[in-house]
Amino acid sequence: MISRFTHIMVCSIKKNFSLDLRSLALFRVVVSIILIIDFLFTRLPYFTLFYTNKGLLPLKQLFLYDSFWAGTSSLNFISSDSVFQLALLVISIIFFFMLLIGYKTKWVLLGTWILLVSFQSRNFLILNSGDTLLCLLIFWSLRLPLGKYFSIDSAFQEHKEKTNWFFSIPSSAFIFQILMVYYFTYLLKTDDIWKTGQAVYYALMLDNFRTQWGDILLQYPRVMNMLSHFTYYVVENLVPFLFVFFGIWWRFKMMLILVMCFFHLSLGTFLHLGLFSWVCLAGWIAFIPGEFWDRIKEHLPQKNHKLFVYYDGDCSFCKKMVLLIKTFLILPHVSFSMAQSDPQALSEMEKQNSWLVFDGKTWWGRWKAWAVLVSYSPLFFYLSPVLKIKKMSLLGDWFYGKVAMNRKKLGYLLPHPGKEKECSKVVSILLSCFFFFCFIYVIMWNVRTLNFNYYSKYMPKEWNRFGAFFHLHQHWNMFSPKPFDTTGWIILSAIKSDTGDKIDLWRQGKPLRMNKPIRYDTSFPVFRFRKMIENVTTKYKKHSGNYLSYLCNKWNKKKGGRYIENIEFIYMRQKIPPPGGILPIPEFVSIRRKSCPKR
Repeated sequence: MISRFTHIMVCSIKKNFSLDLRSLALFRVVVSIILIIDFLFTRLPYFTLFYTNKGLLPLKQLFLYDSFWAGTSSLNFISSDSVFQLALLVISIIFFFMLLIGYKTKWVLLGTWILLVSFQSRNFLILNSGDTLLCLLIFWSLRLPLGKYFSIDSAFQEHKEKTNWFFSIPSSAFIFQILMVYYFTYLLKTDDIWKTGQAVYYALMLDNFRTQWGDILLQYPRVMNMLSHFTYYVVENLVPFLFVFFGIWWRFKMMLILVMCFFHLSLGTFLHLGLFSWVCLAGWIAFIPGEFWDRIKEHLPQKNHKLFVYYDGDCSFCKKMVLLIKTFLILPHVSFSMAQSDPQALSEMEKQNSWLVFDGKTWWGRWKAWAVLVSYSPLFFYLSPVLKIKKMSLLGDWFYGKVAMNRKKLGYLLPHPGKEKECSKVVSILLSCFFFFCFIYVIMWNVRTLNFNYYSKYMPKEWNRFGAFFHLHQHWNMFSPKPFDTTGWIILSAIKSDTGDKIDLWRQGKPLRMNKPIRYDTSFPVFRFRKMIENVTTKYKKHSGNYLSYLCNKWNKKKGGRYIENIEFIYMRQKIPPPGGILPIPEFVSIRRKSCPKR
């Protein structure tokens, strides 16, 4: 009886801390999209400011003033030359695209993690908790099978998995890592403002965070009060507990996932939080239980014997393309066969000189065959009308002809079907031990954040080197112990050399005005500027001079003879009044003054 109970408990724990391979594939796709968008639109356009010695954080100052980050791992430390940094950015984006399509997933994921932590280390002044969590989730994913579905790897893999469930130390660590974000945030929220329900109000009063939807929410005190209690008691306290102890029931687990996804979508709607909301969404997507996908599969159309795909069995490239089509279009209802197996199909293939799709009435070839197959895809069916446009068909047929002429060469570029190589048992055991040690280390790190002075005797500061090198450091103190009780806006005052007029560089050189912009949150071109300004106006003021120097050089180079002589970093600070109160007159705070070099 005891052994049976033990067996049931072990099976329940394994199931609760297992991850479904299909959910992991979706997690891979979402994370890849987040990385591509982030690097293309928030890092690449500003790489000179963010990653070179001409910008915000020269490498010498990083090593001189910030010993923790100087001890981290980074390829960007090799050189701060603009060409080198740009090359690393481009290489990173290529790796993210490879991760998206699932090509050599294990090695590409390792490269993605190395490149990501390199950029995180090079400039910490533009990072927020979303960047930290993204780094951690990719680290725990290094030993997770992210490429078993919806990937090039899975398309050419001969051996199919017997089960979609995956349980290991990294899978458990992955789950606990996400849950620790909420629970330790809850423990760090020690101020009574969370218990009284005023926290959301104070968070929304931060002008640089609040969106237009946040403006609307500010008009409803009762709703903000409810959201404060919901965030504090339900999201950050109750949900992690329920997930750990009652997540074995897949419907209940799915309900918790939907609640958390709704919470983060709402959070991203009312507040500008950078990557945080979207990375959390990606993490919860990985938790989707396999039973959910099984139910969806039941509602997909079963194999339709009226739709057949025929390809040239003597063409290696054609066979590989069919495998990719089956994988990425998700066509369980379509039959794929070699044309040589059907005399009529072979005759039609020789006649049209093309692969074929037969729907029971018509033989479709070349580009039109693509359009027909896409219309049957449960994932991309909405693209079918676009593919059937006459101009698109002509362009598609031309492209198909070019591919057909070079299919032998293209065939060498695609992997050959085969069995995936696994690590030896010894290496696998060593890696499992390493990740288990990292898991314990992360738990200890999080516990220490609750009371550093007390817990540092169990985890000394000297141990930080390990966490810094592998980027396991974390501190989930967003709006902890309470949201800021001051808000404000920045002014970059400069004096024109020719007229002596004062202008505001933050407002594209318009005449200097001290009043707050109508929508201050839109003043930031990307969210990383918001974090940069927050850092250089608070705890990292020593780096504000670098930003002023960068602006001096950029402005004087761009404006020709209309130079600026002096520049001043001003922060107009306001104390946030209690709910229903009136904002006081802002306080003038000079952060840094600097003289621009004369030309």
